[in-house]
Amino acid sequence: MRRTTGALLLITLILLAASFLIPTTQAERSSKPSAAPEAKKVPSGSENLPTAADLRAGLVTRPANVMAQGKDRIQASAAGQPSVLNPQSALSAAILTTLGGRNSQFSEVSLLASWDGREDFAADRAHKVDDFSFVEADIDQSLTRTAISEHTFANGFNENVYYYGDSVGNFWIGTDTNPTINISAVGGVDVLRQVNIPALVNTATSGGFTLLNPTAGDCIDDQVIVTGIAVNPVADLADFGTCGLIGEVVYVSVLDTGGCAGNAANQPIRTRILAFAFTDGAGAGAATPAGARQILRTPFANSSIALDDDGSLYYHLYDVTQFTNAAIFKATEISRNVALCAADNPRVNRVINLIPSPPSLNSWQGTTINPIVVANGVRNTNYSGPSRGFGNIVNIATGPHNVVYAAMARSFGPADDPATQATEGPFQSAAQLGPLPSMIIAFSDARGQFDVCSGGTFAVGGAIPIADGISDPVSGTTFTPGVNNFRVFALGNGPELGATAVSSLGVLDTTLKVDMQIDYAIQSGITVDEDGTVFVISGALPAGVGRNPSPTIGEILAFADSLPADRRADFIDFRGDSLPNPPNSGGNVGDGDSDRFDHIFSVAPMDGLSGTPTGLSGLSRGFLLYTNRTRNRNAGTLANLPNGGVQGDDATTTGELAFEDFDEGHQVAGGDDQNTPFRGDDNDGAGNTVLAGPLRGGFEFAFGGPVGTAACVWNSFFLNSNGNITFGVGDTDNTPTVEELRSGPPRIAPAWSDINPNSRASFLTAFPVQALGFTNVNSFKVRWINAPEFASESCTAGPSNTFSITLSDDGVAIDENASQPLNPANPIGNNAVPFDLQEGPTDLRFLREPTTNVLVGRNPRLSGTGNFLDTYSRMDLIGTTGRPVIAGYSVGNLNTANPPGLCESNVGEAARAADAGPRT
Repeated sequence: MRRTTGALLLITLILLAASFLIPTTQAERSSKPSAAPEAKKVPSGSENLPTAADLRAGLVTRPANVMAQGKDRIQASAAGQPSVLNPQSALSAAILTTLGGRNSQFSEVSLLASWDGREDFAADRAHKVDDFSFVEADIDQSLTRTAISEHTFANGFNENVYYYGDSVGNFWIGTDTNPTINISAVGGVDVLRQVNIPALVNTATSGGFTLLNPTAGDCIDDQVIVTGIAVNPVADLADFGTCGLIGEVVYVSVLDTGGCAGNAANQPIRTRILAFAFTDGAGAGAATPAGARQILRTPFANSSIALDDDGSLYYHLYDVTQFTNAAIFKATEISRNVALCAADNPRVNRVINLIPSPPSLNSWQGTTINPIVVANGVRNTNYSGPSRGFGNIVNIATGPHNVVYAAMARSFGPADDPATQATEGPFQSAAQLGPLPSMIIAFSDARGQFDVCSGGTFAVGGAIPIADGISDPVSGTTFTPGVNNFRVFALGNGPELGATAVSSLGVLDTTLKVDMQIDYAIQSGITVDEDGTVFVISGALPAGVGRNPSPTIGEILAFADSLPADRRADFIDFRGDSLPNPPNSGGNVGDGDSDRFDHIFSVAPMDGLSGTPTGLSGLSRGFLLYTNRTRNRNAGTLANLPNGGVQGDDATTTGELAFEDFDEGHQVAGGDDQNTPFRGDDNDGAGNTVLAGPLRGGFEFAFGGPVGTAACVWNSFFLNSNGNITFGVGDTDNTPTVEELRSGPPRIAPAWSDINPNSRASFLTAFPVQALGFTNVNSFKVRWINAPEFASESCTAGPSNTFSITLSDDGVAIDENASQPLNPANPIGNNAVPFDLQEGPTDLRFLREPTTNVLVGRNPRLSGTGNFLDTYSRMDLIGTTGRPVIAGYSVGNLNTANPPGLCESNVGEAARAADAGPRT
C-alpha cells in the first residue's frame, strides 16, 4: 500500500509547508482567484504594495510602509530576538532563515546571530531582512530557501544582497541599499527582484535574466518549488558571455511536481538546476544580472544542493515513485574550452556549465558497470553512492575541507504506528543498518586518486592522495554506499542504532544524541559555518500544514565540532534544562550533560493565530570577504582592504589590515558592548593598529612582546602571498629559512613557501582564491584556496593548496591595552566616558572534576593569550631543499641561534607515518 500510493504520498510529505496546494505565480495573480487570506492580517497601507505588473517587470522598489507596518511589528516579529543586529556587521558570522508560512500571522526573512561575546551558541539578536506577510496574496505560498551574497556592507560594498526562493517557483533577489538597524530606522530590503523560474524556462526571460541555453520545446509547470540555493562567491563569467569578468554565480534547484516536459523515455522532468550570474553593481543594481543557464534536467526528484570551496556542485536526487534509491551526486569542473574564449583556452571558470541527466541513481560510481562520466567540461560522480536510506535526506550543506553534511529524517518503519510514521520519511534504511533515527551525517572525500605533480622526475604521476569525487568509507575495507561511507555527526529522535550500524558508521560511546526531530519536509534546513559549527532545523512546519509531525517544535540547533574536529559533534554544557532567553543566554551553569538545551541556537516564536511555533526554513550563513571581487566602498578608512583580485606573486598588502574594517557594524569584532547585556568588547585600546577611535579595538590578537604592553596586542596584520601573515610589517620573502622565521617580524606561517595566488594571470587552468574575515565574535580567519606553488601552476591545474589561519581574540578579563580610566559600573566601551574595560566574557565550558565529581567551569580563552589554529585541506606542497616549506610561528626579532633545548622534527616524515596508519 505504501508503494502504490508512493508518488502522491512523497509529494505530500516533502512539500507539506511548501504546500501541496500550490498557488499561482506572482505575475498571474491578477487573473486567477486565490483562497481567502484569512491567515494573514493585511494592514492599512497595503494599497501601496507592488502590483502584479511591477512584479512582472522584475525589479521593484519596496515602499517604505512594507517594512514599516508599525514599529511594534518590526521589533516583535524579528525571530523572537531583540532587533538590534546591525546588518553592517560581518554577516560571515550570522545565520539567515525564514519564519512563518501557511496559516501563520507573518512571513519574513531574518538574520540571527550570537554576538554578545559569550560564545554560547545562542542567538541574542535579529534583523528583519524582508517581509512577505503583505506580499503573499495566497496563504499557501511560503518561502523555502535562503542565501546571503558575498556582496555585503562588511565586505566592502555599500549594499547587502540576499537571495530567497519560494514554493511557487520564484527566485527573489533582495537588495538593502542602506543597511541599518531595524529598531532605530526602517531597515531591510528596499529593492526586490523577482525571477519566476516557470516564466524563465517557458519564455527564456524573467526578472532581467535571459536564459542563454533554452531547450527546444521545453516546458515547466507554472508552479514549482525552489528546493535549493547555493552561492559561488567567485567565478569567471566566461560561460555567460564575458571572458575574464569576475562575478558571483548562484545555483537554484526546483522540483516540478507536475512534470510538464519529459525525456526520451517519456519520463516527466522533475528536477532542474539553473545557474544565475551576477556582477557587482551599486544601489538598486548591486546584484546585476549577467545571464542564466539551465544546467540540469532530470526525471528524479530533488531536495537540495550545495557548493564546496572548489566550486563543485552537489545535488541530492531520489526516486519519487518507488522509493528504491537516492544519492548525492557531484559535478566537478575540469580544464575545458569555452567557445567564447577561443584565445584563452583551456581554462577553469569555477562554474558548472552543463550536467547530463544520470541514467539511473546507480550511475557514475566509478565501476566498470557504472563508470564516471566526463562531459561538457564536468566530471560527474555519484558522490554518496545509491542507497534507499539516503532518500530521507532533506537538506545538504558543505563545511570546512569540503565535508558534506546532510540532515536526514527518521527512516520509515512499516510496523510503526501512524503517529510515529508521521515523523518518518518514506524510505526504509539500508537493510544492513536497520531503522535509523533523525540524524546529521557527514561525508568526506580525501583519497581515491593521486596528484600528478609530486612523483618527481622519474615517477609516473604523483604520490599524494587526493579526492576522487566519491565519499570515503569510514570503516571496513569494502566500500558499501549507504552503509559505511558516512559518519554520524549527531543523533536525534528515533530508534537506537543496532550493533551493525554502530560498527559500520564509526559511532562511538561519546557520539552525541539529543532531542532532535528532523522533519521530512522542504522546510528542513542545515548549514555549516567557517568554524565547522553545524546548524540544523529541528521541527520546521508551520501550523495547519497536512499531518504536521512537529506541531510543538520549532528550533535551530547548533553543534560545534572543534575538540577535536573529527566530524562528530562536541559535547558542550552551557546551561541546565532551560531555554535561552534573549538577550540573556539562559544562564551559564552546567548540569553535567550535553542535551538539547545546550545546543539550542534559536527558538521559533509562537504564532498568535495558530498558537504553535512559527515555521522555519531556508537555513544559510554568510561569506568571508573574497579578495577576487571588486568593491565599491573601498575608500577612506577601508583603503587597505584587498580589492579587485588576489595578491600578486611575492606580494604583501599595501598597508596594515585592521580587524575592525571587516566588521563595520562593530558587533562581531570582540562582541557587542553597545547593547544589553553589554558583554562584548568594542573599546579602542592602545594596541598596534592603523586606526584609532571609538569602536576600533574590539578584536585584539596578543602575539609577541611582553604581556601588558602595547607591543603585545595587535589590532591589524599584513597578508603575505607566500602562505603567512606578519605583524607590524609585510614580507614578500619566498625562500623561507628557520633563521628568518626567528629574526624577522612576528609571523604565523601555516605554509610559508613560494605560493603564487596570482597564477591565473598566466595559467587559466588555475583559479586561486583568497578570503578573510570574522567567523565568530572572537575568531578571525585568513584563507588561501587552491593556491599553487610557483612553477607548478600548470601541473596543479584545478584544486591545489588550501589552508588557513584562525586567530582568536586575546582572552577575557581587563583589557591589557586600554587607555581609558576604569569605571566598572559602565559597560559601554564608547570612549566617551570611563568604562569597565572588559574584553568580553565568554560562557564557561563545564566538565566534571573526576575526583570530586563536581562541575567545574573553565574559560576556553585565557586572558592575554593569542590562540591561533592552522588548518589544512588538500596540500600539494612537498618541501625540498630547493623548494622549502616552513609551518610554524615566531614572535619575531629573536636571536637566530636555536635556544637551548630546541627539539626539531621532520613534519614530512611525521605526516607520512600518520598517513600510513588507520584512517577514519
